[in-house]
Amino acid sequence: MKYLKIRLYLLVFIFFNVIPYSMGKSAADGFISIKNEKQMLFQDKVKQNKDSFLKKVKEISEKLNINPDWLMFLMYNESGLDSTVVNKMGGATGLVQFMPATAKGLGTTTEQLRAMSNVEQLDYVCKYFAPYKNRITSAYDLYSICFMPIILGKPDSWVLKTKNLSAKTIARYNPAFDLNKDKQITVAEWKRYLDIKFAKYGVNPFEL
Repeated sequence: MKYLKIRLYLLVFIFFNVIPYSMGKSAADGFISIKNEKQMLFQDKVKQNKDSFLKKVKEISEKLNINPDWLMFLMYNESGLDSTVVNKMGGATGLVQFMPATAKGLGTTTEQLRAMSNVEQLDYVCKYFAPYKNRITSAYDLYSICFMPIILGKPDSWVLKTKNLSAKTIARYNPAFDLNKDKQITVAEWKRYLDIKFAKYGVNPFEL
């Protein structure tokens, strides 16, 4: 038994120390990176094509120069990472809840998006965010582009509204953001809502 323990110890030592260095520095680094690789937020919530999906999320995040946890948080909060989910109010569809007009601007339709695999749909997620690449410096920025791009760069006191949607209408359809229930949503309120979610899931909105 004593000799068996010694042999097992030697095998473990050789595997983690001798083999990597005999293969060169890059191989050793490979062993270390696998051992220390950080899990992505909500990666256990991905139900289909998990490995391919997570790989593509990382690739998109590198292209956009963002933290992949920001994108995973956004998709989980919007759709539960379900690429087929449809919001009955307005027809928003998929991972980031593409509106019909948004889908059309991307050269597709919500019906086509819903028929895609979650991995295929990520191409349209990337296509949607790509024009804003150099303006995304936080998770707030990324989420604002998804929710209402006009928010990007606005001060905290700014009230959410557009040419076609009044502040009251936006508040009515997004009651969770109207924290003080005054029938309007400021950027500060919207950020505070996200802060509650960030804290719950351990998201640092500024950490790349």
